Amino acid sequence: MSDLGDNQQTIFQTPWFSLQVQPQNNQRPVYIIKQTPAVGILARTKGGELLLVRQFRPALGQAVWEIPAGAVDPGETAPQAALRELEEETGYRSSEAQYLGAYQIDSNYLSERLSLFFCDQAEPTQKPPEAGMELLAVKPETFEKMLLTSELSHVSAAASYGQAKLAGLL
Repeated sequence: MSDLGDNQQTIFQTPWFSLQVQPQNNQRPVYIIKQTPAVGILARTKGGELLLVRQFRPALGQAVWEIPAGAVDPGETAPQAALRELEEETGYRSSEAQYLGAYQIDSNYLSERLSLFFCDQAEPTQKPPEAGMELLAVKPETFEKMLLTSELSHVSAAASYGQAKLAGLL
């Protein structure tokens, strides 16, 4: 175990996250998952549809619909990561990623701060979606229905849609 200062220790590490433990006085220890920065993208096509991807999530044991998302690579800004992830996951490209806000997914155990972006006027490229991804373009009303029925259940979808609405982008 490596010491992180104070009293946190890393007990497991991968390229994407580390598991740390922080002992507490006369209480059970606190375990924290430290993650790399990530982005989520609410993308609207030139036709006004919103892009979703479906992929298998081992932690859930099933494939789920989500907005495109991914990690910020070393040396990359969050807006650059948003544009790259949009193209990689959907095969669509947008010229600009408009910042919507950054959110904690679960501040009790996760350090992840997810930066959300709105990419408008997305156009298909010649590249197919990332392997293992299913792409779906839906009207905003369908997106809302999927949120309300929890068919689209990741918090990033609800937060990005709500922020885009509040900002007058939708």
